[in-house]
Amino acid sequence: MSIIYHYCDLNAFISIAKNKKLWLSDATKMNDYLELKFFRNTLETEINKRLNISDEKEYINSYIEFYNLLGLSTQIPYICCFSTNGDLLSQWRAYGNDGKGVSIGFDKNKFPLRLPLDKDNQASDFINSNYSDDLACSYNVKSSIGFKKIDYGIDKARLKINEILSLIQLSQESSDDNVKTFTRLTAQSNALNSTFSIKNSGFSEESEIRLIYTPLQMHKDGKICNVPNEISSLQYRSIGDDIVSYYEYNFCYENTESPIIELVIGPKCKMTIEDVQYFLGTCGITGVKITKAQSSYR
Repeated sequence: MSIIYHYCDLNAFISIAKNKKLWLSDATKMNDYLELKFFRNTLETEINKRLNISDEKEYINSYIEFYNLLGLSTQIPYICCFSTNGDLLSQWRAYGNDGKGVSIGFDKNKFPLRLPLDKDNQASDFINSNYSDDLACSYNVKSSIGFKKIDYGIDKARLKINEILSLIQLSQESSDDNVKTFTRLTAQSNALNSTFSIKNSGFSEESEIRLIYTPLQMHKDGKICNVPNEISSLQYRSIGDDIVSYYEYNFCYENTESPIIELVIGPKCKMTIEDVQYFLGTCGITGVKITKAQSSYR
């Protein structure tokens, strides 16, 4: 069993338990804006280091072009964050309403991560009816969703960057247009994923795992079209002085077992264990281990 914990306030907890849905939000609107810059800044530094390396000078223009194009990507991952630690003071402060919320323990292995097959067919129909056959055939029409364990530190970033730059070299050296295209797309995908899955070592205490959904998007007439292979319709909510887009992810379909198996009541939360038991029972969720946080927090 692999338990992961989602910290939230009580309103979010009630919504999650009643509706059996999590919100996967625009990754570019996360709390820590600088987090997104960590991998890109490291990539820029590593490219600059290679300016004076004789064996790599012939690739520098390709590196720089790749870096600049990466910043123009419109593909946005949508994420929901978890921790492998269900009672962590920093998480209570940042995400658990200053200790007044809860952390919900999910059995990661019980999440339904496959998209319905009929929606894959909808995506194929959409592309084929809106784009040329050649373009339609060049895309994998399945959106992706899955868990990603976050890596921390400069060494992890450099290791991934070395792999990415090796792909750029291969793309430049190949005389096969298909190989050129495939290697550059792979490099771009790896770089985008790393932007959202490698963080500064200062965050390592979080022991974070992310549920990441990447909707398939196509461009038509200057507009971005979301292909109908989505886990839900795209929705919006307000946070402070901004609006944030999100998708709803149904983690428990009818007649399936809920992945919620544990719940930790925050150190400043007034709910009792009995309160939680009765509430979860009304939601059809039973057999949940409920505990009070041991973190000392006033």
